[in-house]
Amino acid sequence: MYLITILTHNDSANIFPDIYTCLCRRQCLIFIRALQMLSGFSLGMKVLLSVIYWMVAFSLVIAMLTRHIDMPVLLSKSMFHIGSAWLVFTLYMIFALLIADVTKLFVPSLNHGFYYALGVTCCLLIQRIIFVRTSFQNRDE
Repeated sequence: MYLITILTHNDSANIFPDIYTCLCRRQCLIFIRALQMLSGFSLGMKVLLSVIYWMVAFSLVIAMLTRHIDMPVLLSKSMFHIGSAWLVFTLYMIFALLIADVTKLFVPSLNHGFYYALGVTCCLLIQRIIFVRTSFQNRDE
């Protein structure tokens, strides 16, 4: 119901904070599930992976906020592409985690739902990259 309210809202200035809130919630959900997966790792490794995760998660926002600052082109384009790819990854990952959680309701012995969701997400992204690459090659011919 909340999504319908966002989509039918007339004032476009107020919709963007809601979109960023949804993005942050999605990032937090995946982060919490990833931390549960990393329970056997040392504290230093958890901190390092957490810093890398949040840097990648906010790279698109940072790239958009710093577009008027004099930065090396390679750095700004890299941050933009990494952030865009991460946005697609999180969208697929949320749906895969939702399916894994619903499946766990019916199959209680499913203990590694995050691993399955991560595998499905990576396979979907690889398939999408291959499809886009071949469609560009066919277009050029």
